[in-house]
Amino acid sequence: MSVILRSVTLEDTPEVKEHFIGFLEATETTGQGRPHLEKLKNLNIMFADCRGQSYDNGSNMKGKNKGVQAQFLSTTMQLDVAMSLLKNTKASLVSYRENGFVSAQASAKDMCEEMNVEAVLKEKRLRTTKRHVGYESPHEPISDTLRRFEGSFFNMVVDSAITSLNERFQSLGEVRDEFGVNFHFKELSTDSLTTQCEELSDTLSYGGESDIDGKELDFGMRNLPDVPSDNMTALEPLKYIHEKQIKELYPNMWTALRIAVTLPVTAASTERSSSKLKLIKTYLRGDEGSDYQPGDQEDSIELDDVVSTSDEEEDTGSEAQPDRRIPATCSRSRQGTMDAFDCSGPSPHVCRWSDVGVSELFVFFCITDADGTCEKTCTVLQEYWISPGDITTTPLFEKFMSRDRFVSILHYLHFIDNNIPVAGDRLWKIKEVFTLLKERFMKFFRPFQNVVVDESLALFRGHVVFRQYIPSKRHRFGIKFFVLCDCDTGYVLDLVVYTASDVDIPKDDPHGCSGAVVKKPMDRYFRGNHVLYTDNYYTSPALAKFLVEHDTCSCGTVRRNRKHWSVLTDESLSDNECKFFRRIPVVGKHSRKIQSGSWSSGNLLALGGEDKILTISSSEGDTLRTTPLRGEPSDIQFSEMKQDERAMAENTVSLIVAKKTLFLYNLNDPENPIELAFQNRYGNIVAYKWFGDGYILLGFSGGFFVVISTHLKEIGQELFQAKNHRDVLNDIAISTTLSKAASCGDNVIKIHELSDLKETFAVITLDDERGLEWLEWSDDGQLLAVATPSGNIHVYLTKLPVLGGAHGSRVAYLTSLLEVTIANIVEKEQPVTVSVDVEPNFLGVGPYHLMVGMNNRAWIYTLGEDSAALLRDREYLGTITSVRVNSDYASVLYEGKIQFHLLEGETGEDEERESRLFPSADQADMHITDHALTADFLIYSTDTGGLYFFFIEDWQTVSDYRHTTSVSNIYAEPSGRRLVLVDSKGEGYMYNPVNDDILEIPEFPGSCRGCLWENSPSDRHVLVLFDEKQLYTYIFHQEHIKGHHVELIGTTKIPPSQVPLLLYNGEVTLQTASGRTAPLVLSSHEMEANIHDYSHEQLRKALKKNIALRRFKDASAICQVLNNKQDWEVLGKACLWCLNLELGMRVYRQLGDVGMVWSLQNLVDLEDPLLLGGHLAMYLGDFNLAQDLYLRSSVPVAALEMRRDLLHWDQALHLAKKLAPDQIPYISREYAQQLEFTGDYPGALTHYERGVVNTGGSEEHNAACKAGIARTALRCGDIRRGVNIAAEMNNRMLKRECAEILENKKQYAEAAVLYESGNFHEKAASLYIRLKNWTKVGQLLVNINSPKMHLQYAKAKESDGQYHEAATYYESARDYESVIRLLLHNLNSPEEAVRIVRETKSVEGAKMVARFFQKLNDYNSAIQFLVLSKCTDEAFQLARTHGKMELYADILGSDATPEDYKSVALHFENERNHFLSGKFYYLAGIFPKAVKHLIRSAQSSGTEDSESIQLAIDVVAGANDDGLTQQLIDFLMGELDGIPKDAKYLFRLYMAKSQYREAAKTAIIIAREEQNSGNYRHAHDMLLGMYGELQRQKIRIPADMSSALLLLHSYTLARLHVRRGDHLKAARMLIRVANNISKFPAHMIPILTSTVIECQRSGLKNSSFNFAAMLMRPETRNQIDEKYKKKIEAIVRKPQKTEEEEPGSPCPFCSSPVEETTLECGQCQNTLPYCIATGRHILPDDITVCPSCKFPAIRTELMKLVEDGEDCPMCSSALEVDKISVTTNWKSTVLNPDAQD
Repeated sequence: MSVILRSVTLEDTPEVKEHFIGFLEATETTGQGRPHLEKLKNLNIMFADCRGQSYDNGSNMKGKNKGVQAQFLSTTMQLDVAMSLLKNTKASLVSYRENGFVSAQASAKDMCEEMNVEAVLKEKRLRTTKRHVGYESPHEPISDTLRRFEGSFFNMVVDSAITSLNERFQSLGEVRDEFGVNFHFKELSTDSLTTQCEELSDTLSYGGESDIDGKELDFGMRNLPDVPSDNMTALEPLKYIHEKQIKELYPNMWTALRIAVTLPVTAASTERSSSKLKLIKTYLRGDEGSDYQPGDQEDSIELDDVVSTSDEEEDTGSEAQPDRRIPATCSRSRQGTMDAFDCSGPSPHVCRWSDVGVSELFVFFCITDADGTCEKTCTVLQEYWISPGDITTTPLFEKFMSRDRFVSILHYLHFIDNNIPVAGDRLWKIKEVFTLLKERFMKFFRPFQNVVVDESLALFRGHVVFRQYIPSKRHRFGIKFFVLCDCDTGYVLDLVVYTASDVDIPKDDPHGCSGAVVKKPMDRYFRGNHVLYTDNYYTSPALAKFLVEHDTCSCGTVRRNRKHWSVLTDESLSDNECKFFRRIPVVGKHSRKIQSGSWSSGNLLALGGEDKILTISSSEGDTLRTTPLRGEPSDIQFSEMKQDERAMAENTVSLIVAKKTLFLYNLNDPENPIELAFQNRYGNIVAYKWFGDGYILLGFSGGFFVVISTHLKEIGQELFQAKNHRDVLNDIAISTTLSKAASCGDNVIKIHELSDLKETFAVITLDDERGLEWLEWSDDGQLLAVATPSGNIHVYLTKLPVLGGAHGSRVAYLTSLLEVTIANIVEKEQPVTVSVDVEPNFLGVGPYHLMVGMNNRAWIYTLGEDSAALLRDREYLGTITSVRVNSDYASVLYEGKIQFHLLEGETGEDEERESRLFPSADQADMHITDHALTADFLIYSTDTGGLYFFFIEDWQTVSDYRHTTSVSNIYAEPSGRRLVLVDSKGEGYMYNPVNDDILEIPEFPGSCRGCLWENSPSDRHVLVLFDEKQLYTYIFHQEHIKGHHVELIGTTKIPPSQVPLLLYNGEVTLQTASGRTAPLVLSSHEMEANIHDYSHEQLRKALKKNIALRRFKDASAICQVLNNKQDWEVLGKACLWCLNLELGMRVYRQLGDVGMVWSLQNLVDLEDPLLLGGHLAMYLGDFNLAQDLYLRSSVPVAALEMRRDLLHWDQALHLAKKLAPDQIPYISREYAQQLEFTGDYPGALTHYERGVVNTGGSEEHNAACKAGIARTALRCGDIRRGVNIAAEMNNRMLKRECAEILENKKQYAEAAVLYESGNFHEKAASLYIRLKNWTKVGQLLVNINSPKMHLQYAKAKESDGQYHEAATYYESARDYESVIRLLLHNLNSPEEAVRIVRETKSVEGAKMVARFFQKLNDYNSAIQFLVLSKCTDEAFQLARTHGKMELYADILGSDATPEDYKSVALHFENERNHFLSGKFYYLAGIFPKAVKHLIRSAQSSGTEDSESIQLAIDVVAGANDDGLTQQLIDFLMGELDGIPKDAKYLFRLYMAKSQYREAAKTAIIIAREEQNSGNYRHAHDMLLGMYGELQRQKIRIPADMSSALLLLHSYTLARLHVRRGDHLKAARMLIRVANNISKFPAHMIPILTSTVIECQRSGLKNSSFNFAAMLMRPETRNQIDEKYKKKIEAIVRKPQKTEEEEPGSPCPFCSSPVEETTLECGQCQNTLPYCIATGRHILPDDITVCPSCKFPAIRTELMKLVEDGEDCPMCSSALEVDKISVTTNWKSTVLNPDAQD
């Protein structure tokens, strides 16, 4: 290898010189040994100072002496000149390709004539290739021979020349592009010049240093003086600068030009004989079955080596300086640079290599797919880029990718690391991508019923061991595929590459290799009821059986020699003819036609025929069961009967017999089949279906719909029955997926829920059809098909894919497969319906646009007020995952990238802001997981935990956040100020981009499916997370004592198959599976607007919800309704937690908590939020939180003050050490006091000692500490120290405390001394008594008034025998028992003892006195004192023994117990003293015996014993026993002894029993008897008393009682008026009485006589005559008093019938005139109240009432009686003038409505 250096000499004029250095021995074609570096080092030439390194293989090119190569190798040849020559050459070739064929044809004819050859092209026979599968593109041969020659030969040759020219001199073009600015800078625009200067500066940069400054180079070229010519080579401006001597002014241009002219014009890129590119190509096309090993580094070069190999990587041990070269192959990077002295050269495609992005790779794959569809006449790849200018031109390829780039990617496309081979797998290099493609094929298409498996041959002429040669195929050579295709569309579902290995097609498959080929691609389509078509290579009986077992039918040709086929005849089949072969059982099953049959899952066959027999057979044809039937069978089914124990298989055969009954045949109990008959009105059984756990749904022709259970306990019972159709029911169907049942009949379809058949889910009426015959669901329940007699099939969609979105208050949701509805949930606008062209699988809605689509295509609609219009559609470079839309832009997420673009197209004003792809090129390894779009921001997350905020207005990323793990989903608030992120761990957080605040969301749902932010302006702090089952309501606290945090406030269950779309004011809009929306109120918001309709319990729940939602205004209104202190307190605390001081003060003012209101007022002006929060936390009782807030606030000492106030002394001391050391003594004293109180005396002593301040301390503080030391020292056992300190201090209370401590420690002497010194004489005396220091006691007793001390001293005197002094002190101590004891036993003074007992009522004293008298045989006194001492048993025995029982009974009184009274009653019962026995039984509460003895007492007396009867009445009244009451009534009525008792007793009984109605009746009877006897006053008083009692009990007054009282009172008034001389009033009353004279039989004649006389006196002549005539009747005439007899006879003989009419007065009710004494108004029919003074009816304007009996009276008349000294005529009570007043509201007073009806 020769080494040549090119340089620029600057002697007279700049020239390019070449210097031959010498030869080098190249042992490696790769140049990896780098011998040139050693050579340069030996020549002291710094390799780092070299520029433009290259290698020259031009000698391998022809024409090196005279041709083009010679010009290229000339040192005078410059880049721009060379490229100009090449450009002209290429233009000539292109022109020749387009127009040269005709001239070439003419030249060929001339040559043929010269050679005497026929100028005719030989025609070849055209071959037609067969298309084996539908996906192969058509390939029709060209019939024109000349045209075929042009395309297959001429164009190929010329194109090869053009391509070769482009490839071989590509490097020159690239270098020219980099350094062209030096040649034609005068032709460039300002922006282009600046850009190219900066690019040149980058090219000449390495390691952060550059040979030139791009900006200065730009400046120099702009200001360079006029050069001689605008069209110059690079050497000419270099010479110009040298001649003008201005190189110091233009140093950058000077350097750039010198480097440019040293660049050699070379053809190095043409050589591939030993280049790395050839090695790569050979490797990729090599035979993988060879012995080649990927680890052999010398024989292989990987693509990564070509792209990234550098000198530093090749020779890490070299000491040479790093290369600083301008590569001829790469303009801006050192990647791909070739060794300067390497004899091998890279391909030009490698030299231009750059990293491939995802979008570019998509373009590559699209072009690869398109070149198979757009077939050219030639087979050269370049044909797709270079085409003649005719209709076959395809500019699509060149538009999206250059040919060189395509070839480069094609050559180096790699899918796996070669260093990690997979042994045994010949497809390991493409396995991953091949598997991915197959998965995508299967994912995006669901095949129709018919599918086919066949082999296909893909053309491939490379070197692989599994390349096949199949002459019958189109290409003959290639790679064989086994392909599964859909027959209807030709779509490839799956394919298997035949590699002659066991990896893809196992050879040990039980169905053979051909069976394995079928089973592998068909695996995911089994049990789909497909029909598989195969040729004779695959078809076999074993495979067919296998397919049938997997619910797949098969059809195909067969080979005669295939095993297990039945014998085939030799006759050949004609076209379109086929024969079917089946296995026929040897033994027949039925004697007549088989009508129905069914296979079970266990391969059992049930058959039923016209012979009315059911047979069960095995799969081998053996008969297992037979059973006779009553009729012809139909619709045989296998299922599982409901049993107590779960069966493992189908155990029951069911069928319809004669269309009337349902026959159930249990295979486990064949002897007991069940046949169910139904009501005749149902009609025939049309169909039946099994469902659930052994339930059967039956449809009857009469339209009935019946459900039964097959459980033995429920069999025969109809669980549900309904007449579903009016005339006829034709079919039923069940969908277990939807849990729904459907029936069809008439022209109606009815759908029911299986869980509740009573409810009809839907009713579908087909108005255009007369009837419906058949009904069936699809397997997934999504479709319901119904067939009609007219041949129509109607298919209904039962559920839609739930697809929807929301923006603001607007929602968009799928209402049918091709229809989207947009509705404004809040404003209730008319919904807008948008018809789409495809069934969308994604949707996005914005304020003005709707975006829907599927796969990689989207349609954009503009939304108007009442319509929507298609704006445009757009395709993207991948399958779209989701879209987000705002007012101007759309964000489209596909395969980890986001395409962000304008919605309404490009404006042309600012192309940069029209579209952008995320992530950018420098973030190519980033994978976007989710995105959100607000009005101002695009937000997206990545799998590395990144969260980015792209500000649309500034068109740049303004914020980013790095999470700890990958972010899965993000949900942004509409404003973008907050968002919820969900990471890969399933944890949720709320992020604030303003301050990078991240908050963990508590109780985050593990399977969160989405998030809804509240759109109501008042509740923006509310959000909802949801999973499949529940909604989780959260609230974000921005102002809170605890700071920013998120809180869960409620959960709400989501109805099945519904998805939340929108949240507004607590109401979630759900999208249902039926394509509708349904509102759902969150449980946290569920409350009525009218709170007055709530109960108190409901109001409290609403209060909690409002507080949780921070709706304090509504919560306050609820508290006002509740008006409960506890509720107000709850609201007040909630206000404080949320820092709402204003409302908090109002609440506590409502509570009357003045202290809290003042405290909160003091906090209003606080500016420190931490200090404010600390105060409020302390008020609320969270002291740890308060301390934390205080310490972080501006006043940390507040934490110390709080702990001191709370008596948290340990924390206070800890805080005081840092905050206030001077307060430690005082805190220690307070702490010691608490410790002393709790019993920790050693600790208290320690802190008391610490609390003593030696200098500067308060005397009071020190005194308290010393007192504490004294107390705790005594308690700790240091008696001397404690006593000394207590004695020294002038503190009376301290001495008492210390004395008590000593007393407890039994140090009585010291304690007594301290008590005495502290003037606690009683305490001191007590201890002196204990010490028996009587002298001290006597001295102190004078100052003591305590009975206790006197008692102790009395005991001491008694023990000394001084009884008189002891009795005195006992009495002063109020120990009377001891005094009595001494008086009776020691001082012999019983009289004094009796006195003390009577005065003090001492029980024990009475016992002692009783025993004393008992000893003296004074039994009367003994009994008296025994009863007094509560010794009733002893007293009873003593009284009974000595005959003192009556005395004992008198002494008992009413203070004894029921047992005592019972004992006395038994005694008197034995003595036959019935009265006393009954009395004491009554006192003992034994009422039946009491009544019994009292009745006997009354009977034994012989006369009415009023005392016994009255006591019996009291007993019955107290017993409240109906039986006893009846017993007493029988006695009083004479039922027991035949002697009726006085009715007054019965009246008293009723009154005692509060039976006022019966008492009233009895009172009337008694009054009537009294009245008959002439006792009018007595009768009057009884009725009056009963009248008042009934009024008090608010019982209606009986009419006969009112009338009887009126007559008696009228008689009383008549006597009163006669006495007073008012004869007219007397006459009127006597007339009223005389009209009812029969009720006065005792004085009938005197009353009539008085009536005649008074009427005569008052001038009532006619009335006088009438009553006189009555008297003169024969039966009464002789009874008239002789004194009046003649006068009466005279009145009769000489009648005077003149009489003035009675004057009238207004009715008090209707004001109609009514006679004064008439008490009924003829106008209004009311009974009028009467005056108790006159007997007339009352006057409404002159009325009063008696203060005692409350009866009304005319006030003026009553006042006359009072003035005359008369009492009340009704109740005889005395009247006073000043108490008689006019009653204004007479009706309420007189009528007393409560006592009336």
